[in-house]
Amino acid sequence: MKRVLISLMFVFLFMVVSCGAEDDEKTAPKYGSEGGYCYPDGTCDKGYECNETMNMCFEAEIDDTGNTGDTGDSGDTGNSGNSGDTGNSGDTGNSGDTGNSGDTGNSGDTGNSGNTGNTGNTSDTGNTGDTGYEFPCEEAYKGFIKDCIDFKSMKVCNGKSWDEVSLTQVGFSWSCLDYYDGLDLIDTANSLTYSQAQNYCAKIGGRIPTISELRKLIINCPETQTGGTCKVTDSCVDFFECASGCTGCEFTGNNYYYSEYSVFGDTELLWSLSTAENAEDAKWIVSFSIAMVTIEAATNSNAVRCIKN
Repeated sequence: MKRVLISLMFVFLFMVVSCGAEDDEKTAPKYGSEGGYCYPDGTCDKGYECNETMNMCFEAEIDDTGNTGDTGDSGDTGNSGNSGDTGNSGDTGNSGDTGNSGDTGNSGDTGNSGNTGNTGNTSDTGNTGDTGYEFPCEEAYKGFIKDCIDFKSMKVCNGKSWDEVSLTQVGFSWSCLDYYDGLDLIDTANSLTYSQAQNYCAKIGGRIPTISELRKLIINCPETQTGGTCKVTDSCVDFFECASGCTGCEFTGNNYYYSEYSVFGDTELLWSLSTAENAEDAKWIVSFSIAMVTIEAATNSNAVRCIKN
């Protein structure tokens, strides 16, 4: 009798658990439905969209922003066909008042006004007429470069305003280093191996300067500027015999963009044409952040200011 009672109890417990599981299956939202998890590919059933943060499906919102206040069944809709203010009238996206005009294609009731900044060809783009962004010129950006033209000129921030600086200095014309055009980095000459630097300079009609020519750009550091105690020149390139007295000057660390030891305010390591003797596959360079004359493996990447006589 006890065995029968125990068997009946197990059957009863099994039925309770099974019913609870069925209730959970009925109440738990299905994948892709409202309140349910998104499908593995990040989609939901029709009419719902996936919230990627929660990985759950919610009813898709209907975007009514594309039409103006004159939408629906009025005569000013984009689909009215024959009305005066239709998508084919003078105020449509295809008329004279298109996305290139002051009327932007969304009519005067878009909330953005005629000069929305997205008109494409107007000068009222919301920022500047050229790049859409202008870097500030302030002390933190001293030495910052923009509008650079190889061998001609560039604009340099002096900490308060932009100065026009000629790239013809110390008897030569020099190329640009990397600079910004709005938010776009014009990445040209700041990370090149020696071989790449040679090819780059040849491409723009210049060449890599010799170590004596490159040292002419050093200022405010008597040790390594031309005529200083550093022995490295075009006629003295042996690493062991000529490298004494070339450690440069103290790093001031005043500004990331500007060094007081360079005619151009350069902070980079710049390649020279001169090969270091008794140093395997190495070239003489100048580290302008401290005005140091040293060597670098030709396979490493550094900046280059190409030169024209």
